[in-house]
Amino acid sequence: MADTERLLIAKAVQTGRIEQLLAQGIRSDHFADTEIGEIYTFLSDHARKYKQPPSFSTVREHFPLHNFELVDESVDYLTDEFLKGVKYRAAVDAIRDLAAACDDSSNWADMDVLFMEKSRELAQVVPMAKLHRFSDIEERIAAYEKGEGYQ
Repeated sequence: MADTERLLIAKAVQTGRIEQLLAQGIRSDHFADTEIGEIYTFLSDHARKYKQPPSFSTVREHFPLHNFELVDESVDYLTDEFLKGVKYRAAVDAIRDLAAACDDSSNWADMDVLFMEKSRELAQVVPMAKLHRFSDIEERIAAYEKGEGYQ
């Protein structure tokens, strides 16, 4: 996952498509690697202030020790893989938090509330591109059970 972060930030610097990442709701705290998060903050701050992404030379000037490798993958693919990693890390953190809460008997009466809160947090970790109607839930469950995933 750290590789995906590194590749995504390198591709964003190469292509100047930082606006696309901002539109996807990606934030600097989504990056596990703090250096890459700092680069993302620099890119997004620059784009907001100057209404265009910084040049590669400007980024290199601010982050001279970072190795910006050439990336062949598309920004779209790297973004999808990155967001999967963000959701995975958030899910693992939620499971660990819930496991710790289960070990404390003072939480047992409110365990359902804790699960719902973690579920809400996980659902909001990155914005959803598509919202679903609650009335479609049976159809979505059936599709999931058939191995079609969820859309």
